Amino acid sequence: MKIGILGAGTWGVGLATILVGNDHDVTVWSYSRAEADEISKNKAHRNLPGVVLPDGIRYTADMEEACADKELIIFVVPSVYMRDTARASAPYLPDGCIVASASKGMEKGTLKTMTDIIEDEIAASGRKIKYDIVALSGPTHAEEVVRGIPTSIVAACKSEAVAGRVAEVFSNSCLRAYTNTDVLGVELCGALKNIIAIAAGALRGVGLGDNTLAMLITRGISEMARIGMAMGCPRDTFMGLAGIGDLSLPAPRCIAETTAVASLSARV
Repeated sequence: MKIGILGAGTWGVGLATILVGNDHDVTVWSYSRAEADEISKNKAHRNLPGVVLPDGIRYTADMEEACADKELIIFVVPSVYMRDTARASAPYLPDGCIVASASKGMEKGTLKTMTDIIEDEIAASGRKIKYDIVALSGPTHAEEVVRGIPTSIVAACKSEAVAGRVAEVFSNSCLRAYTNTDVLGVELCGALKNIIAIAAGALRGVGLGDNTLAMLITRGISEMARIGMAMGCPRDTFMGLAGIGDLSLPAPRCIAETTAVASLSARV
């Protein structure tokens, strides 16, 4: 499959590594020509130390090159830049392509999800193209994915057939992609779990213990599910990889980082 990845951060490059390893034709777009040239030349990403990136990935700062003739286009930019990136890419999205978001978050002010924003900008461009929209989410640290550490993600699309097709594109011996038809629920999981994860780090930073952490995570997932269900999402989405799975990933890291900062501050 011919795939364009919009975003040359660690997760964009991590996805490119998986996909080129699965024998797909992959082009990665960066907003910065200097960054694209640097990664291409050095076969390395400054935020993935010690990782040698595989041959076969093309890097570009040309949006048209990244999108033209692609069957699958994946947005992997920070949520604050999603609307600008979607607007810039809309004129070049091929008719009949699959458009996916691997970014997590909601837009400030509108509270729209990342796939909502992409659909907004395609409509605003005036183009009458046919496309399927997919949300990719789950417990996925890029630095582990590029090293082949076993990982699972969720591919969510209203069309189960399209979700299955995207899952097949990603799946290999180290990465298993599961499918879901609850696009909104999967995206809500990715956005809301960060609130709980940050709180987990904060409570450890102020000296609270495992009892409090267990309470926070357990009640946190319950509240996430209640929000989703109030918006029409099935509860099961929040009990799976996109919900409990993703929440269990950042919480320990937030705790460790906050504890380290608190320890350093005490010594200073």
